[in-house]
Amino acid sequence: MNTDSLAFRRAQVALRDEWERDVVFVGLGGSLPVAGYFQDVLELDTMLIGFAKENDAIHSPNEKYDVESFRKGIRSWIRILGALAP
Repeated sequence: MNTDSLAFRRAQVALRDEWERDVVFVGLGGSLPVAGYFQDVLELDTMLIGFAKENDAIHSPNEKYDVESFRKGIRSWIRILGALAP
């Protein structure tokens, strides 16, 4: 997705409003093939937004996910969808 797009900027503002801190864009090498299919087949841009914290140790034996991240993640998507609505 073009990180200069209006949709991307609106999502950043919505996230900043919920989390009350600057939003960080990080390119990762993870693999979610469906995101590529959305672009190739449906011609839709896709935002993959994570809410894990640094100490969550994702995919490790002592993995965790903070309840605050879960709740604020839900509220974040409500804000993002509202910001993207026509």
